[in-house]
Amino acid sequence: MASTASASPSRRLPRGHRQTGYTGAARSKALPQCDRPATKLCDSAAAAELKPSPVDPPSLDMFDFEVFGRVQHVSFRKYTKEYAERLGVVGWVKNSELGTVVGRAAGPARSMALFRKWLQTRGSPSASISRAEFTNEHVVVTAPFKRFKVDKTPLTNGKQHAPREVLKVGANDVSQAGRLPVSGTSKTKSKKGAVGVKKSATK
Repeated sequence: MASTASASPSRRLPRGHRQTGYTGAARSKALPQCDRPATKLCDSAAAAELKPSPVDPPSLDMFDFEVFGRVQHVSFRKYTKEYAERLGVVGWVKNSELGTVVGRAAGPARSMALFRKWLQTRGSPSASISRAEFTNEHVVVTAPFKRFKVDKTPLTNGKQHAPREVLKVGANDVSQAGRLPVSGTSKTKSKKGAVGVKKSATK
């Protein structure tokens, strides 16, 4: 009786493939490399595709400022700090020996434009601004300050405000700019009134 050889079980192939010449290596070659998970080649290829294109980091405007006029003893520093914090501006502000308010600020361009205008035209409610000057304007990538603060370092007179005689000069500066009544205006009015009295007496 002839012995029969045991037949090896046939392998099931994906649809569309023929038995002839088909091997596992061929199937591996036919697939894209990144279809095989957990391989370094696949991970590096995916990382290259997902890597964002380089862009410029956000920049910040920065400048030094000095505000002239009647700006000391009017809570100018306090209101400057509050407005800067609302805008997301960082830096510092302090009184100067010359009776002005000086400081340095950094922040987004839009916020810095609003902050500049506020220093030029508004300030604290009791302040009278004659002018504001801005220097050392440049762009930075990282702000050199974490927040906006009031620098309360005493001046050479041991106080946080300039001497009164210096502050008077600042008030006169505002008068010349037309922000305060010019000294002598009230006297002129009184003279006009006196003239009127004399005329009425003559009549």
